[in-house]
Amino acid sequence: MPEVAQFESSQQLLNPNEIVISTQQPITQNTFASVIPRQQCGPIKRILQKLRLPSEIKEEGGEGIPKWFLGRDIIALMREFREHVISKNLPEVKDFIKNLIDEEDSELNAEYLCELVCNRATSEPSKEALLTSILIGSRPLVEFILQLFAEFPGEERNGVAKSDAFAPYITPLMLACICDNYAVVECLLLRGHKIDLPHRTDCLCSSCGKIAHSFSGRHQRLDTYRSLSSEAYLWLATRDPLLSAINLAEDLMVCQSYDTEHAVSLNREMSSLFF
Repeated sequence: MPEVAQFESSQQLLNPNEIVISTQQPITQNTFASVIPRQQCGPIKRILQKLRLPSEIKEEGGEGIPKWFLGRDIIALMREFREHVISKNLPEVKDFIKNLIDEEDSELNAEYLCELVCNRATSEPSKEALLTSILIGSRPLVEFILQLFAEFPGEERNGVAKSDAFAPYITPLMLACICDNYAVVECLLLRGHKIDLPHRTDCLCSSCGKIAHSFSGRHQRLDTYRSLSSEAYLWLATRDPLLSAINLAEDLMVCQSYDTEHAVSLNREMSSLFF
């Protein structure tokens, strides 16, 4: 199994008066007292567009992703975004999201995300919004949506119980790894997100006995191995990426011999580790 590196997490127990940034300690309302008002920072569109990731470097892995820079103006905007969400100010929330998405279909995505984040009855809509933002691939958008989990401590690490788009076991970190998005993987690791290592198919424990006869259980194991095999996870979450890749390849070989149904997929993941 890969040796997991110990990241210093900035994630603390959240409360509604805190905003937690993945690269800093929790920022409280007292901190915001010293933050310059948004009106003095410049137009919201100009500020947020500086956070966009240029499309031409999205496919260049870790080296192509600029450093996440958090200034006082961004902190102020995060607070303003959260206030608009809580007050269900849909036009303002939608405007924030549109300015964080560099996509041709930003209108449709922004409208869908706006409906999700403004539904605060439970954590489920916010979790689906987080997973959707990870699929879109914008770290700034992910960072802004993560600030909405103050009332739902720990829920940002879990999957969505009932979703038409995501299986219940797909966590934000798993999805970010499957997408191989270095920036989002880094963001989530710094907030204490983890991936539980799966048992191999030759494991004889009672839990694995149930998985062997479960269609969803076998798919969960396959998707977990997909996330663990991603370059982003191996480089950012393990102390020795090469050794971790070798250990993963050994596990995948064992799984391939037992799980003939997914042998092709397992072999593909094993090959991707070294080629």
